[in-house]
Amino acid sequence: SLTVTATGPVNVLSANQQQGTWTPLVTINGSTTGITQSASIGYYQLVGRAMMVSFAITLTSKGAGAGFVAISGLPKPELGTAAMGGAALTHYINCLGLVGPIVGNIAAGGSTINLYESAATDLVPIDDTKITDTTAFKGTFFYFVR
Repeated sequence: SLTVTATGPVNVLSANQQQGTWTPLVTINGSTTGITQSASIGYYQLVGRAMMVSFAITLTSKGAGAGFVAISGLPKPELGTAAMGGAALTHYINCLGLVGPIVGNIAAGGSTINLYESAATDLVPIDDTKITDTTAFKGTFFYFVR
């Protein structure tokens, strides 16, 4: 919001600004088969080409799939460069064997946040063995859109 001395608080949304909700979905190897979520909420704010999304997800079943874990359903695809942007998971519980924080990135032109464990010398993809049927994630992601 913007404070204008003469009139008080004003919410400013121009033609190049949007805000709303989105539905984040956990995927394993690109699939949601067998995965159920008891909570899944996301909010976004778009200003020009800069997109900020936040999300909260709680699993009730991770399914039987094997592979890398991601969060899909972003409201708009990435610009196509993947040079800028990143995610910080501010909250994650009921994960297994993690030695570093969980971070995320998005592939060029993609609409999925790929999850990684930040290890001492590299980023290691989070796979199905690191999550449980009760894993919960909360985080914020910033990227540029087309």
